[in-house]
Amino acid sequence: MTVYAQWLDTTFAGFDTLLLRLYHEMAEAIGFIATPFLKLFSLAGDGGIFLIIFSVALLLFKKTRKSGICMLVALLIGDILCNSIIKEIVQRARPFHDETSVFYDWWRYVGAMEVGQFSFPSGHTTCAMAVMLALTLTGDAKWIWLAIPFVVFTGMSRNYFMVHYPTDVIAGVVVGAVAAVIGVWLVNTVHKVILPKLKKA
Repeated sequence: MTVYAQWLDTTFAGFDTLLLRLYHEMAEAIGFIATPFLKLFSLAGDGGIFLIIFSVALLLFKKTRKSGICMLVALLIGDILCNSIIKEIVQRARPFHDETSVFYDWWRYVGAMEVGQFSFPSGHTTCAMAVMLALTLTGDAKWIWLAIPFVVFTGMSRNYFMVHYPTDVIAGVVVGAVAAVIGVWLVNTVHKVILPKLKKA
């Protein structure tokens, strides 16, 4: 365990445990009614396939083409920041990694979803936030009614299935937001600054 992972586990132990306990109690109280619904959001984020398809679909229409480009760039940046850099540096284990912990029992209770090794930050939440914020920043304001629920339920699903701590999800929202802002800025810079110069050359 790295010092970063140890600091996270120690500093936010109370916060993470409280929220994950609430998710577990919710699963017990409603009898898995939410499981299929939340599983859809987890599956939608697997490998970013749904988000890629959605972004590519917007490329097909002139009105939404710029949004589609920004979303794909933001998704790529978010994936690099989250999975290739931060996760490898922090190396925080999943909540259920310790088979003697209550998290392990809660993970098994909701289906023991299989995931990768490291937990911080949530890759699903990072990508969801990156794509949806990029869409909101470049598209019609009405997209926010899709963006907010998608990000919220994606994050909730990762906690409900006990594959991420709540702090992983919060970090994913932050990293995704950074990726979206950088992605939109890059696309705007290329479109407004670099392309005109290339045309004049």
